[in-house]
Amino acid sequence: MGIRDIVLLAILAACLPLSLMRPFFGLLVFSWLAYMRPNDMTWGVNQYRPSLLIALATILGVLWNKKERMLVLEKRTVLIVVFGAAVTVSALLAPDPMKSFELGNLADLGKILFIALLTTGLVSTRDRARWLLLVIGMSLGALAVKSAIQGVLHGGVMHGPGGSIEDNNDYGLALVMTVPLLAYLARDEKGPFLKMVLVGMSVACVAGVLFTRSRGGVLALALMGIFWMFKLRRNAWALTIAPLALALTIVVSPPELWERVRNLTTGANDASATGRLVAWQKGLNMWDSHKVFGVGPGNFTDPVIWANTPPFDTGVEPKVAHNTYVQILAESGLVALLIFVTMLLVTLWSVARTKVDPNDPWRARYSDAVFLSLVGFMAGSFFLSRTHFDLTYHLIGFSVALRVASQGEAFDWFGVRKFLSRKGGDSRMHAEGRGA
Repeated sequence: MGIRDIVLLAILAACLPLSLMRPFFGLLVFSWLAYMRPNDMTWGVNQYRPSLLIALATILGVLWNKKERMLVLEKRTVLIVVFGAAVTVSALLAPDPMKSFELGNLADLGKILFIALLTTGLVSTRDRARWLLLVIGMSLGALAVKSAIQGVLHGGVMHGPGGSIEDNNDYGLALVMTVPLLAYLARDEKGPFLKMVLVGMSVACVAGVLFTRSRGGVLALALMGIFWMFKLRRNAWALTIAPLALALTIVVSPPELWERVRNLTTGANDASATGRLVAWQKGLNMWDSHKVFGVGPGNFTDPVIWANTPPFDTGVEPKVAHNTYVQILAESGLVALLIFVTMLLVTLWSVARTKVDPNDPWRARYSDAVFLSLVGFMAGSFFLSRTHFDLTYHLIGFSVALRVASQGEAFDWFGVRKFLSRKGGDSRMHAEGRGA
């Protein structure tokens, strides 16, 4: 066990009771572990399941603290639950349910969906919304800064530290989704130093996407940029800077990246693109033979199912579906896919219709950030299998919280404000007693 292990374990040991006392603090710690992945930068902390322990402490804290809300009942939360139920049913009806539960990582998906539901209740004020976005954005932003520096100095393909963002393509998609979160946080910040840090991290995220050499990430970034320009069409500064930023991006991008993008749909001289097209064909044929509930989560790459699904004799090994929608369709059927797409579209519709208050624009800004981030996901997930992507569901839950969050007061981190107010009340009572 190294020094990093000892330091991180000490931090987590201190965070456990605090998560129990202040459940929202637990949500922040869980988000830090999920997106910055400090446990994957150590030798053996993962064996203690830190995310699970923090999640359990947070849940117990919500149950213990009557002032905290578990969730907000709304159409999006209902869709999250129904989607989880649809995937579970597809696993139960698979040829080998236990195998499907294991290969489909349904325990992990359940944890992700539950945290999304918990977010709807715990993010009850503007201050909490800001802190959660800061933790998510700056966790991934810090990784992007590291990747950008490594890419410039040493080259190579940049990967994430582990978990759901270990693969370079998944990491690139996470960075795409982080760009608008950091940019809109910067617009909402008053302090010049933090504003500058957030802007710098958002730029590093763009550079990080390019250094992952992820074609799906580049296309997702481009599509998200088009939507962004449409939103900022009345902003003269944005329209002036955008062409310069695009030109700079093309200049600093690795040349081989654009060649890989060109071959994405043609498959010319590119085994990866060829494998993607074969996987899409097999996925659609799997659905054609199991239309309602699919072949079961995790069974897309089952060697027997793969070999018995046309096209045959392709020479392509079963790896991933290379498309989130095809994966859900093949593994869990049409019902699950319709629920998934509906959940995304309802969220986009809801945040796009957020009312703008000129005197208090934070809600609209955060809604725009969520909208653009999910647009990036929907574009990038067309080339990646990302059914279990924490950030997507987390932002859906966050969008529900945005609808009901109040201006509120600042988060009382460790009960200091409550303690001081109680002491002040006691002092006044003693003074009144002496006066009597």
